[in-house]
Amino acid sequence: MPTRPPSLPLPVSSLFFAAIAIGFFPTRALSEPLVLSLPDEASLGLLPERLPGDLLDLGSSRLIGWHHGGHHGAGGTNEGPTFGIDAGGAFPLPSSGQEAAASVALGARAGYQWADGIAVQLRYDDLGLNRTLLANSQLQFLTVGMRYTFPYFLPMPFIEAMAGSAFVNSSVPVEPGGEVAAAFFGGAVGVGLSVPLSRHLNLDLAARDYMSEAGAAFLDVLTAQVGIGFTVGGPPR
Repeated sequence: MPTRPPSLPLPVSSLFFAAIAIGFFPTRALSEPLVLSLPDEASLGLLPERLPGDLLDLGSSRLIGWHHGGHHGAGGTNEGPTFGIDAGGAFPLPSSGQEAAASVALGARAGYQWADGIAVQLRYDDLGLNRTLLANSQLQFLTVGMRYTFPYFLPMPFIEAMAGSAFVNSSVPVEPGGEVAAAFFGGAVGVGLSVPLSRHLNLDLAARDYMSEAGAAFLDVLTAQVGIGFTVGGPPR
C-alpha cells in the first residue's frame, strides 16, 4: 500500500503558497511610486480646449485657480491703480439736534490695490448735493483711508476705514457764533460687496457711516450707494 507523504502544517503551507504567488507577481511595480498624471491635450478629445475660468493649465498639468471678472480667486484681487465713483442717498441721524433731511450723495475715489485685497485710497464725498442736509447745508468729506476686499468669495465683501476733513457750507452756522463755512475733523467706516463685471470692472454696493465733531454739533450721516470700480492692473501670476 503506497504511503501518503506527510502534509505540511497549515501555517507552513500558507507561507509556501504565498512565496510562490509573490514570485510570479510583478514586484517591480510595487517598488516604484504610484504616479497619477493628467492627460495631455491630444487625449482630451471629449473635453473643450480650455476649461471655464482657466481652471486647468493643460500644458503643465497643474492647477492655477479660477478667475472671474476683475478678480483672481487663487491669487487675490487685481493689483494696480484703482478708481471708483458712487451715487446714492445720504440719511443724517438727528444726533446734532438740527433739522435734517435725506439728500443725494456722490463720491469718488482713487488709490492703489494689492493682490492680497488691501488698498489705500483718497476719497471725496458730497453728502448734501441738493443742499437739504442739516438745515440747508452742504456737507463734504475729503479723507484718506484703507479698504480690504476678501478675495476668496463671490461676491467679495469689503470693509473700509477713512479719516480726514469734513467741510460744512451752510446758510446758517453749524453752532451758535460759528462760521457759515468751516472745516472739521471727520471720518467714516463702511462695508459692502463687490461684484466682478469683467476683468477690470466691478459693481460695488456699499453702506457707510460719516461722522464729524463740528464744534458743539456731532454730525452723523449714513449713506447707501451703488458704485463702479475700475482697476488698471491685472490678476497676479
